[in-house]
Amino acid sequence: MVLLVKRSVLIVSLFLVALSMAYMLIDYLESRSTESHQIKTQFSSYKMINDEAHSSVSWGALSGLSADFNNVEGLYAVNDNFYKKAEILKIDVSSNPARIVDAVRIKDKGENAKHLDLEGIAQAPDGSFWVVSEGRDQDKRKEKSSSDNLLLQVSSSGEILSKVKLPSALRANKVKYGFEGVAMDGKHVVIAIQRPWKDDSKKLTKLAIFDTEKKLWQFVLYPLDKVKGKKTWVGLSDITAIGDGKFMVLERDNQAWDKAIVKRIYKIDLNTTAHKSYGEKLNVLNKQLIKDLIPALSALAPKTPGKLEGLAMTKSGKLFVAIDIDGVETKPDQAIIFRVD
Repeated sequence: MVLLVKRSVLIVSLFLVALSMAYMLIDYLESRSTESHQIKTQFSSYKMINDEAHSSVSWGALSGLSADFNNVEGLYAVNDNFYKKAEILKIDVSSNPARIVDAVRIKDKGENAKHLDLEGIAQAPDGSFWVVSEGRDQDKRKEKSSSDNLLLQVSSSGEILSKVKLPSALRANKVKYGFEGVAMDGKHVVIAIQRPWKDDSKKLTKLAIFDTEKKLWQFVLYPLDKVKGKKTWVGLSDITAIGDGKFMVLERDNQAWDKAIVKRIYKIDLNTTAHKSYGEKLNVLNKQLIKDLIPALSALAPKTPGKLEGLAMTKSGKLFVAIDIDGVETKPDQAIIFRVD
């Protein structure tokens, strides 16, 4: 009889434990469902890019933004090499969600341009574009050859008009993190190099300044924010002109979720720092914090996105940031840009 009672008590205890675990599982699943709903709701409260004009347009790997000089509520964007094709996307942000209204394939001598990794775009006053393609180091393991960082002048119809390379002595010091953003101010095209190269301090990266009239390169150094962690780095993602030699720069770390620390917009003034030719001692810029984006990103979603890639201000004065979602397949028809207040 005593043995039977003990067995009964054990069975009841196991049943109660199993029941408790079942309730815990239900609570967990409901919380995940709620979190997913919150993600969907909060993301959709920001600008989503919907392709209404071209069903074949790929826009899930946005890597650079530019203002549209002919539309006060317009932007241009480029994708990186995820989709293996080079395109310029025209975006209307006057409504929510934003819409892609046109797409122009970049051509090289009449053929679709190949082997480009577009990371930045700037529209010129004449309607043409300056775009940058990020180079890479040779990778024998993946059988990938080395490629140069390129500044490309592209017509409004997409034809490459000219290709500009950095000075050869500087090209010898490149690493895989190269041209990452471009802006135009007057006769100068300014390029953000994402991370320090072999000839740089670990805390400094370069801004490359190309004089479109004299066809000459000059440079200044940009001081990067400090972060801790062996696998954590900080670099530049984009640059946009705001007039009179002044620019806004998008600076970010390579972390997401609760590990993200640096997602910031800084203001710089190139008039305050003398530009030098490569081989001379380069001067370091001062920068002014304009916006810490972590709070805005926390409102955007429970988990902070990692790859902030594009920055541009419309002619109406609205500032937008693009998030590169690396062509994620769960939402192939949506990529995200959001307005910075």
